[in-house]
Amino acid sequence: MLRRRLRIADQIRREGVVRVDALSRQLGVSTVTVRSDLAYLEEQGLVLRSAGAAHLRDVPPVQAVSPSGFDPALLRQAARQAPGRGRLLLGPGTLTDHVSAHLPHSPALGLVLMSLDAAQMARRLAAGSVEMLGGALDAAGRVHDCPAALHNVTFHPFDVVMIEAIGLTRDGLVLPLGAPAACLRVAAERAARTVVLMGPDHGTRSAAQAIIPLRLISEIVTTASLGALAADPLRLAGFRCVSTPADETRLFVNATDRQVSPVSEPPFPDSSRACRDAGAPGVLQVR
Repeated sequence: MLRRRLRIADQIRREGVVRVDALSRQLGVSTVTVRSDLAYLEEQGLVLRSAGAAHLRDVPPVQAVSPSGFDPALLRQAARQAPGRGRLLLGPGTLTDHVSAHLPHSPALGLVLMSLDAAQMARRLAAGSVEMLGGALDAAGRVHDCPAALHNVTFHPFDVVMIEAIGLTRDGLVLPLGAPAACLRVAAERAARTVVLMGPDHGTRSAAQAIIPLRLISEIVTTASLGALAADPLRLAGFRCVSTPADETRLFVNATDRQVSPVSEPPFPDSSRACRDAGAPGVLQVR
């Protein structure tokens, strides 16, 4: 059902307007089923229905899903670093929760998510599989450090991991306050590539916030202004900027040899023992 609805949405994006009877013939389903699918897509803000047809909304999807205060170009550049196929883990964050809206429409790309907000968006837009990383959720509906989540990122490695950061120190990239640092670090160590999306701090910096070492990072995507500030420290750490001065964003690539860590059960941080999950570890399919 989800794939049929995504196919309808994609056809409306390409053609602008489609008729119910034409969709019924193409998809081999009744007009009642098509109208139900169009009603669902309209509820999600993707299309508008009219008599016997449906057409694309006037509001571009980027404007509808881009988090307030951030340039959509940052999300589009991050999405370009995603693989066309394989498994992509999106860590929780204001920016990463919205990346799925800009990813390539590929049935071969499977998403694994750590936020209920990201899952709701991905269910509407993704062409491939959409899963939640198993583990306990915090009050904001985001997976946090616990044995089940740590087990899953250790023994189910990803092709690409995408992490949000809010700053840079000489020790590495600063994670947002409350981020599941242990899970993200293990995922970064095990992934073939780790992409960091770096946005503004918003005044949430704390001396106790966790750091992801730069040696674990493959690429860093940030704004032009933040990129100018980070250019020298990143160059000294072995990164090179592959963007031009005219680009809206900055992309830094790790020019050093990055090694993927072998599989080993990670030690659980003391703070995570209270959220030990009695259920079997694994990823949960979002339907």
